[in-house]
Amino acid sequence: MKQDRYIQIAFNMICIATVLIVAGCVSASVISLKSDREGISLRMDKVNDNYDNLKIQLDSFNSTRSQIYATVFNNSYETLYQKDNEIKNTLSNYENMIDEINKNVIKLNKLCTDTYYPETSINKKCNNYKVEYEKANNLFVKDVNLYNENINIYNQYQVTNQTGLSINKYETYKEYIDYNKDGKVEENEV
Repeated sequence: MKQDRYIQIAFNMICIATVLIVAGCVSASVISLKSDREGISLRMDKVNDNYDNLKIQLDSFNSTRSQIYATVFNNSYETLYQKDNEIKNTLSNYENMIDEINKNVIKLNKLCTDTYYPETSINKKCNNYKVEYEKANNLFVKDVNLYNENINIYNQYQVTNQTGLSINKYETYKEYIDYNKDGKVEENEV
């Protein structure tokens, strides 16, 4: 009898311990899921913020590009030499815009690489930012190449007329990129 009582007490303690362990596991799982959900929500907010900043930067890039076409590429050969420093500063500022856009792209890379989010709009942003960056970078390279071609023509004209005037090309380390690795070099308007 006494032994049955001890067995009953041991059985009850094992049952209570099992219930406490199961309750602890369930509680830990719920807390972990809530934490994961909050973490994902925070990452999606960061993607939204960085993508919104990228769009603002791209709008500014497009505006600056339009201004460059209106001022730099509309200069006559007679004024190129006088405005050379001003034009080089403008192109340098234009290049700095690409560098700032790249900083935002690096942040988006960290947030979007090998990640699938529960919201379609976030996944769409993660898929689109690379194409938009590629276009902006390639438009910049295209514009610098066009400017440098104009400088070649200008310098040849000056040699032909024996004026002794010469302008250096705008130097940049940037090249055309295929950032999204789709096999095409995007250079359409952003």
